[in-house]
Amino acid sequence: MKNILKKITPAVKDLLLVNVGVYILLILFAILFRTNINYFIGAYSHSSDNFNIVGIFTYMFSHMIIVSHIFFNMLIFLIFAPNFEKHFGYRMTIISYVFFGLMSYLIFTINANGIDSPSVGASGSIMGFCSAYLIQNILKLRKIGYNLLILFFLLSTILQLLDTDITNKLSGCGHIGGFIGGIIFYTYIKIKNLIVK
Repeated sequence: MKNILKKITPAVKDLLLVNVGVYILLILFAILFRTNINYFIGAYSHSSDNFNIVGIFTYMFSHMIIVSHIFFNMLIFLIFAPNFEKHFGYRMTIISYVFFGLMSYLIFTINANGIDSPSVGASGSIMGFCSAYLIQNILKLRKIGYNLLILFFLLSTILQLLDTDITNKLSGCGHIGGFIGGIIFYTYIKIKNLIVK
């Protein structure tokens, strides 16, 4: 854990602080006002009466009230996102976090079929960083442990898609959306580099 904390890059630190800050607000509102702010900042399906455009951007910085949700999301984020920032820089890391989150929302909302509960969590964005890492390091044997971890996430996401529980299924859709976002981003960067050369 100490090793992971030493490798935190500026954009990753800023995104981590926003996620933790929103989580603290979530807890405070729950304690002081008995209100779950996820109903206001979560992302609803485009077909929901509660849909609001702001939620498409705010949901990726919020989490469920249970500590394990934010803890594991931020842990995986800290493992894979700093490597991304070292290659692509501060600005591109922030933009990519949002882009991966938007791709996650897109696949979620296509499959939501009128479900009227909000989606929250950074896992779609994080899956984008994971897929970019996997593509970049797939043939590097010294990175095999990290690659296997990402493949495990992908397998568990596929199992979520097969689940009969609609909440798990939609969560899996969001993860796949973020993963696809990472593939699109990495492909775009490679094509751009080829054209510039």
